[in-house]
Parts: sequence; C-alpha cells; structure tokens
Amino acid sequence: MIISFLDNALKCSADNCLAAKLLTQATEFMLPSTDDILYQTLYKCLIVTPLETINFGILNHEGLQFILSPKEIEIEEFASPEYGVFRYIILWAANKISQDVVAYFESLLPTSDQAEHLDVLQLDRLRRAHEINHYKSKELYESIFPLISSLLKWVDFKLIHPSILANIIEPLDFVSSETLIDAFRHQTKLPPGVGPKRNRGIITAKPGNLKLQWDQYAHGPSIFVLENNTVLKSRSKKSEFARTTLPIRGNDIYEWDIIIEEDCKYFWIGVCAERRFEVNYSNWLGGEIYGYTLGSNGSLAHNRGPNNEKSLKNSIIYGTKFGKNSCITVHLDMGNRTLSFSINGVKYGDAFTDLPSEVYPAVSLKRPGKVIISLHKKII
Repeated sequence: MIISFLDNALKCSADNCLAAKLLTQATEFMLPSTDDILYQTLYKCLIVTPLETINFGILNHEGLQFILSPKEIEIEEFASPEYGVFRYIILWAANKISQDVVAYFESLLPTSDQAEHLDVLQLDRLRRAHEINHYKSKELYESIFPLISSLLKWVDFKLIHPSILANIIEPLDFVSSETLIDAFRHQTKLPPGVGPKRNRGIITAKPGNLKLQWDQYAHGPSIFVLENNTVLKSRSKKSEFARTTLPIRGNDIYEWDIIIEEDCKYFWIGVCAERRFEVNYSNWLGGEIYGYTLGSNGSLAHNRGPNNEKSLKNSIIYGTKFGKNSCITVHLDMGNRTLSFSINGVKYGDAFTDLPSEVYPAVSLKRPGKVIISLHKKII
C-alpha cells in the first residue's frame, strides 16, 4: 500500500525533484538495489524525468550513479539525451565546488537542444571560447575529475553526435582519446543518412507516465515558464511558441487540456515536430511545416507561412472561436496519426491526419497570453 501510494504521488507531483530527494535520502540508510521495490519505484520515475530539471545540489553521488548505471530492469525510455547526461555530470560536480565554476562550465556546455542546433557561427564562437579558456579548464580539471571519473564510465558516448563530441566534449579533456575514437569509429559504420541515437532506451511519453510540463529551453525568448513548468506567460509583441519536455510516439491515444488564463489576440494550440527540422521558437507555429495548430479565431493552421497569421484566406474553419477561460482538449491518436480538439467540452472531428511519427504538445501565443497545461480528466 505504501509503495502504491508513493508511485501515485510521484506521478501526480509537479515537483520534478521529489523522486531525486527521496532517492538521496534512501541511499543514506541502505545501498541502492533494483531488487528493492522502493528503489525500483524511484528509478522508474527518475528515468522519465529530464536530468536538467533536477537541481544540481539534490542528488548525491550514490543516487546519481544508481540512475546512470546499467540495470536488469528493461528500460523503455530515458528522458535525457546522452549528451544531457554528460552535461549534467559536469555541472553536478561543478556545483560541489562553487557557483562560479557552474557558470563557467555552463558557458562551455550548451543545453542539449542548443547543442543539436548550433549553426556555423555559434560553433566558431564555442571553439574560440574553448581556446581562450584552455588553461582555466586545465586548472579546474584536478578539482572536477575526481568527482566525475566514476560517473563518466556510465555515459555511452556512441549515442552523442560527432559534432558535439568534437566541438564541445573533446576540448574539455575529461574523456580519453580512446573513448572518443571508439565513438567516432562506431558512428562511421552507421548506414548513410542514419545518425546516432540520442538516448539509451527510447525517450517517449506514454499514457501511464505522461508528465505534461513545458520545456525550460524549448520556447521563444519572450515566453516565460512558470509554476512547476505547467504555465506559460508571454511578453512578446509577436507570436512565439513553446513545447513540452517529452516527445510522444508509438500507437497510443493521448489527451490533455490547455486552459487560457489570460487572452491574447491569437492563440494557437496543437502539436509540433522537431526531428529533421530546424525549429525556430521565435516564429508563429501555425506558419511552419512542423506545426499543426487550432487558432482562437476558429481556423486550422499548418505550414501557412510566417505572414499569414491574421488571414483566414484559404484556411479551414474548425469548431468555434475561443478565448479567456476556455478549455481546449487536445486528442492525439498516434495509432491513426490524427489530431482533433474539443472546445469547452464540445468535441469536433479530425483536424489533422498523417501526423509525423514523433510530436510534442505545443502552443503559440503573444502578450498578454497565459496558459496552463494539464492531463485531461474524463468525467465518468
């Protein structure tokens, strides 16, 4: 009964750090083991929690090692891409030295989303930053390496893109040349056009563990993520968009609610794709090829073009207009690749078909718009 209560509490909690806090406390009293039902419960919660959302000071060494080390438990998903695992280990260790050291390594280690979308100029700036700070990195090596050496062996560098390995990880000198050469050699053997996997297991949301939270790094510059990552607030004059943390794939049905707390001239609600696209969060989502949205003006928008947000010309009218205090329920059927919506409890037909195989819940808004995301609760 206690474990069942704990499992439900972890799934319902908006505090991403709760399982990490409990894991750290548990390791102070007994050795971590996947044979123990308490540790199993905490582990299954933590592997679907992006590491970047867990404060660096919460996990102790034993807890972090328990999360990263191989398990006999079958892993269906691991929420952090492998580069994100490496980045977290470095910043976790830096946090034990000082906040200045954390800030220093943050400047050399972009987030996972940023690292995967660096353009030529950004890569050049990053290389120069490594060159300028080479001697400082060497000085910090002696302080950092003893903290991370036993953790780095659990990072699978074969899952990290060669560009990230060469431009971000290699200049730090934390990883041996042999390990990096093995990773490069592995990736040269992949078939043409096939890149390395980003994650151990399969990163994906599932109906049973779906935690709907806005991604702290995947949103326009004038969008703010608030209240345990469940609320978005815009201060932008033009429409920007934001997405959630975990992608959705597979064949299940997913439903969630978007509640409009503060209205703006145009709201757009739906899903977005990212894989194989160069995403720009500063743009209106409905104008992009990777956006599938329903607007508050009662029209659908997908790949409509960046300057056609206000125009209803050639647009498909769907449902009815909505605004402040409206509740929009999104119905995503991944088995049939369809997307439909309910507006204030009234469900309409399919809005989009032939969706990509991987999507994220997303919204597009401008100031003073404010929305809340939550799982849809069916009334029985």
